[in-house]
Amino acid sequence: MHTLHYFAVQAEDNKEAFEIVQSRLEDEGEGKFVEWSDWHVVGGGRWSQSQYEDTSDTVISYATDPDGFIKAIEEVKKARIDEMNRYLENLNFDKLQSDIVDYISNSGVPSNERFDLNSYYFRKAGGMLMDYYAPESYYYDLVEYTAHIGYLQERLDNPDTKMLQFLVPVDFHY
Repeated sequence: MHTLHYFAVQAEDNKEAFEIVQSRLEDEGEGKFVEWSDWHVVGGGRWSQSQYEDTSDTVISYATDPDGFIKAIEEVKKARIDEMNRYLENLNFDKLQSDIVDYISNSGVPSNERFDLNSYYFRKAGGMLMDYYAPESYYYDLVEYTAHIGYLQERLDNPDTKMLQFLVPVDFHY
């Protein structure tokens, strides 16, 4: 599967913003920064003209394209809401409570229940609520190292940092 993510960075220009993201996503022998992905294309991949090559052509600068910047963030927010609605539709709260009671009673999960989708949906929804970075995040803040969007908004509200904000699209495969 492929997913488009935007990496928020603070930089002087598009080239520097692109290089920050490209450098951070390089495997430096210490393990991958994005553990859940097996490969990526910085610059948008299939969401750009350069499907398999990294490119800085698609970097979005708040200073030069505030409408495009805000549109990208709104798309991220909508995608996150859609994911959470999908989880909510599939969650069974009564089953969760029953599973917890069974876990306590049996000192663990029965083998036939280990891969139950109800638990999976709770884990995914819980991760989103805690801003864990995952395929469903669609966004990562490389200034604050979090999937939380609020820090970007704080930088946009600050006249000293507002014009230094960039979004770098990355096509992740997982």
